Amino acid sequence: MNPANPTILSLETSSDVGSIAIHKAGTLIAGIEHHIHGLHDQMLTSMVQSLLHVCHLKLSDIQAIAIGKGPGSYTGMRIGSSFVKGLCYSNNLPLIAISTLETLLQRRLAHPKDQNLWCALINARRGRAYALLQDQAKNSLLKEPIVEVTTATFSHWLQQKRITFIGSGAEHYAHQLIHKHSYIIKGHYPKAHDMGQLAYDAWIAEKWENLGSFSPIYIGAGVHS
Repeated sequence: MNPANPTILSLETSSDVGSIAIHKAGTLIAGIEHHIHGLHDQMLTSMVQSLLHVCHLKLSDIQAIAIGKGPGSYTGMRIGSSFVKGLCYSNNLPLIAISTLETLLQRRLAHPKDQNLWCALINARRGRAYALLQDQAKNSLLKEPIVEVTTATFSHWLQQKRITFIGSGAEHYAHQLIHKHSYIIKGHYPKAHDMGQLAYDAWIAEKWENLGSFSPIYIGAGVHS
């Protein structure tokens, strides 16, 4: 039987900053981050050990491991996914995969009264981005996962409501998103600290990944010239 209040270890390695966090039933206990440059398995092992020590926990106290599944950089995603699969195999733990776009949109929780739209954009290069546009009820409004980053792409919604854009794609293509109803949050990257509720929801729904077939989403996959 799955415990109702699981302790979940989360890792996010899709961007330039890698992070890990521990949540109890979706509530953050603690987290740490490290610049992704030079990231390797030994560093992740050290980060996990340090975090467990800070939280006065052992790996045997963890009920599941969550990984940001991307889209993200090849190096970070490859190292992160290989590391967590190894942990899951060796400790008989279920793996939960969380969309990095959804993690970015967790920033919205800090603005509970905002009834406008939020859009996470991750730079896919060549003028395009992986995109997730949601309303207050978390309904996804875009039909395609990769879009051209222009105000024309979002014109239907910009005529009606403000859109808050967040993520690497929003910053990189800010000049393409100039509109009286657009607002861009800068300097925010996906963090394991923000994965808690998403991982908890997946735990309750028993949405486990197949360790043998799981593969993250690499930036560039599905993007064609």
